Parts: sequence; structure tokens; C-alpha cells
Amino acid sequence: LPSLIGFPFCEVSAGIYAAASTLVAQRVRRTRGIGQLIDVALFDCAVSALSTFLPFHAVGKAVTRAGNRHSLAAPWNAYHALDGWVLICTATDDQWSRLCNLIGQPTLAQGAGFTTNTERISRRGEVDDILQRWTATLTVAQCIERLTANDIACGPILTLNQLATEPNLLHRKMVRRVFDPAGPGEIMVPGCPLATSLPTAADDSRIPVPDEHRSYLRTLVAGRKRNPLPRGDAGQALPLAGMRVVEIGQYTTAPLVGRQLGALGAEVFKIE
Repeated sequence: LPSLIGFPFCEVSAGIYAAASTLVAQRVRRTRGIGQLIDVALFDCAVSALSTFLPFHAVGKAVTRAGNRHSLAAPWNAYHALDGWVLICTATDDQWSRLCNLIGQPTLAQGAGFTTNTERISRRGEVDDILQRWTATLTVAQCIERLTANDIACGPILTLNQLATEPNLLHRKMVRRVFDPAGPGEIMVPGCPLATSLPTAADDSRIPVPDEHRSYLRTLVAGRKRNPLPRGDAGQALPLAGMRVVEIGQYTTAPLVGRQLGALGAEVFKIE
């Protein structure tokens, strides 16, 4: 049955697509002076997100929920440790072999039905059970330490309460405490993901008082010139023509972005 999720997936996806479309339109306007109409729908973004499931439907396989599993690799899942959850990801048979040595079952790497990634995908339930029995005896920190030492991709699954002390977020200043003059006082907020060396124009250690910047915004809007944008024809070059992109990603996300950039006219070099 359908269930509610705590994350507005369609809305955020639409926002990302709209932002990317705006950047492309800005480039077109800057290089050729052509105005663009941007149209992004939540439902379109939802259908586009089915890329994990549509390939199974296309080849006649049953499409089911995957949870934290990867449709093209096994083992790849979240496993329960003594004090939390840990994500373990393998993508090659060599990684699987190292993982089997780590958990004390070296012969399993060459066992019937477990040798290749294709075989493990068809028996992912058994593979997950094997990994779960190993992680259940260790803490999350112990799992991470041993997996990392063997070059196995892994990571802890954090709760919201743990974000305030997560070393990477603290180093990147992505979790910050600011003063809210209209609220309870000091609150925790996420930092800005756009890290630049440019100085900030405002004090970012406090939240503005309601309407604090209203007069400034009125001045800004009143002084803005609204020039009509010229329209071009469909026969002109693609918007990202002349842009060169080096794509070194894996799996779904980065290759998909490279494909979209290429469709928009960029010269994309994929390195594997």
C-alpha cells in the first residue's frame, strides 16, 4: 500500500530541475539573447524518478520495493549493528571477495551461487542475512573501521540528533547554531551548500527580524529594469554548445547528468 514519506521528494526534484533549467536559460540569454519559457511539473519529475524500476518492467520482471538495496549490485543494503545502522556497498566481485575474507567466510566468495554479482542479486536475501549476522556482533564504529580498512564502501546511518556532532558536517560548517530573535533563541540550522571564498554581505550568525529587509527589497524591485526578451527560432545551436564536461561518476546519478548535459549540446568526456 502507498505510504507517506517525510521528505517532499517531488517538490525538491522539481526545484532542482527548475534551477538547472534556469541556469541553461541564463546561458542562452547571455550568449544569444533568446528568452526561454521554463515549465516543470511535479508529476513529470515523479515519473522521471522511476528510472530504477522501469528497466525491470521493460524486460518483463516484477517490480517491487527495493528499500535500501541497489537494483544492480549485491550486497548493498543497510544492516543493523549493536548501536545503530550501517550502510555497506559492494559493486565488484573483488570487493565481495574482500568482504568475505573480512567476515571470516573466505570460501563463500567462490561458493556456488555467490561468485558473480548477477548470482548474488538473485540471492540477495541470503547475502543480506550473512552480512546481518556479522554486523549484529559489532558496533557501527567497529563495522566502519574494519570495512574501511578493507576498502569496502560504507557509512553510518545517522539520526537527526547525531548530525550536530558529525565530523564532516562540522568541518564543512553545514550544521550551525544561529540566534532567532522571533523564536526560542538559539536554534540549529543547515549551512549553505554553496561554499565560496567571497565575503558575505550580511551577518549570518543571526536570523533577521521579520520585515527587517523589506525597505531594501522595495528599493531593489523599484530600480529593476524590465526589458522584453527577444525570441529566437528552433534552428539555432543547442544551449550548451561549446561547453566541455569531464564526467568521472559511477552508477546512476553522474552518468545521467552527463547524458543531460550532452543532450543540451555540451561535449561530454566520460572516464571509467
